[in-house]
Amino acid sequence: MNNIHITCGNDSAKILRDYNKLDEIISLMDDLSFGTLIDADEMGTSRCQLWKTIWKAQWWITPDAEFKLSSQICEQKKKLRLLSREVRPVVIWMGENPNDRLMLMMVAACLPLKTPIYVSNVALSPFIKSQQYSSVSMCSRRILQS
Repeated sequence: MNNIHITCGNDSAKILRDYNKLDEIISLMDDLSFGTLIDADEMGTSRCQLWKTIWKAQWWITPDAEFKLSSQICEQKKKLRLLSREVRPVVIWMGENPNDRLMLMMVAACLPLKTPIYVSNVALSPFIKSQQYSSVSMCSRRILQS
């Protein structure tokens, strides 16, 4: 049974995909660090609407980009819902920052109680700590292997 690796952000996920080609990697964009939490447990429409409102306020986000971002968030939420129905080992990659801590709590709350959860906090690695990295996206493949 392969592990599922979860990280916050597409940059972190790209680094993990370069590092690990066998396991599934889920990149989360919505870490619940702001906005309403009314339907966050169900990963519902309030969160999606919040993001659409934010994107529409950004002059550089085109309708095509908004559609792509909305699709990514919907896909991520779908994957989290699926995780709640199966028991597979989950590796949560995080750094020492509030967004990653919120992501850890959100993912842990979605998983069944019997799910083995492993947390890889890159900021606690002696090598990485000496470089003052605070998130997965700041690391290279070589660093993750150390």
